[in-house]
Amino acid sequence: MDVPLNLTFGVEMELVIRYDPRRYRPYLESGEGVFWKASQKLSTSAKLNNLVRADIIQVLRTIGVPVHGILDRRTEEDRYSKWTVQHDSSIAPHKDVLRPEWAGSAYTGVEITTPILVFEPRAFFQLFEVINILEQNFSILTNVTCGTHVHVGNGTKGFPVTAVKNFMLLVTAFERHFNSLHPSHRINNKYCRPPGRAWPHAEPDFIAAAIENPEEMDDLVLKVNVVHNVMERNHAYNLNNLGHDNEGKWLSQTIEFRQHEGTFDPMAIMQWTRLCLELVNGSYDSGDLGMFDFVQNYLYSGKFSVTDLFGKLGLDDSAHSKKLFQMSHQELEDFAAHSLRKLRTSLAVGDVPSSNGKRQPRLPPTYIDAVLFIDRVKSRLSAELYRQYLDAFRRFREGTRSSDEITEDVGRIFQLANEKKLWEEFSARFLSTHERLIDSEQNLLKTMAE
Repeated sequence: MDVPLNLTFGVEMELVIRYDPRRYRPYLESGEGVFWKASQKLSTSAKLNNLVRADIIQVLRTIGVPVHGILDRRTEEDRYSKWTVQHDSSIAPHKDVLRPEWAGSAYTGVEITTPILVFEPRAFFQLFEVINILEQNFSILTNVTCGTHVHVGNGTKGFPVTAVKNFMLLVTAFERHFNSLHPSHRINNKYCRPPGRAWPHAEPDFIAAAIENPEEMDDLVLKVNVVHNVMERNHAYNLNNLGHDNEGKWLSQTIEFRQHEGTFDPMAIMQWTRLCLELVNGSYDSGDLGMFDFVQNYLYSGKFSVTDLFGKLGLDDSAHSKKLFQMSHQELEDFAAHSLRKLRTSLAVGDVPSSNGKRQPRLPPTYIDAVLFIDRVKSRLSAELYRQYLDAFRRFREGTRSSDEITEDVGRIFQLANEKKLWEEFSARFLSTHERLIDSEQNLLKTMAE
């Protein structure tokens, strides 16, 4: 097709976090209304899990990554504009991760999702940075209940129906070949059902005709994602975000790849994402009859491996495979290493990880401490003094007040409020780090003020 796609993507990483519950128990009483709503009636375990997610959110915000807060009110417009860290009920945190030396640990399943990203090297650089900083501060695991999902879009425009037909024809006809890329627990998995399930025992020619027949996107989605009269999203290739919903509302217009196993390996995620994008782009470039002819030519070609398939599609190491992403593995790794060195320098939090696996100390004090401190400030200051407190940090962010001046401002406010204990706590725990812990939390003061 003449006009190239404006390829965009998003990645959902399903992970298990192992943590020491003793670290978070001191905040169980004071976290209500800050990290969960009183109306939620959460169990102690669920509250601890929320505190872990809050901790992850602040570690990311500390390095400048925009992340939705746990209780943020998200509109449809900004839903995909930031990273998200949320609970995922499909993850069984304890499965296959228990070890004797981890006695006393607790586990929680989380899903970390990127915002909408444009397919360019810069997007993967941020992914590298996020993964690295989280690995420094948390014990991150995956098990057989975790998956890695990639959403591929064409900006906000959606895809031509012909391109999606080509794509579904490709992945359905060569289902066996694509399955060979994945471990056994991701094949016929209830969360990533194979595309051929919509036509059990049908001949390839019948399936090809069934995919080619629909003229509208909504009809195509119904054809391939409805099983036993039920619309499902748990397909290896989920089209439910294409077209319109039941009320005629335009959806997010992405094809979701759900079959990859859970991983926190940035190179594996990058390579899989790149393959997903290439498959969609190749389906678009095939035009009206190209993919149909391709399937007819190669589906019955005897010993035809997935490597042969990728070679015929131009997805090997030839120049064609680099037309969307002009950067080698080594170049990306070098850039990521350089970015991580800059990141560690900017954090200035002591020892940094080295090649022998030495771990960087956790950022002290925690995000939870900072949020709860500000919550106490709000409850103890008058409305006018709290307004001055927020205004002091606003001017500091704008660069009109120095670090020494904001310290004087906060001290004066606490003195006027006769809050000696608050000042002592600020001086002892936050004075040297408030610039990083409070000011870098760009939405925190705004949220607490509402």
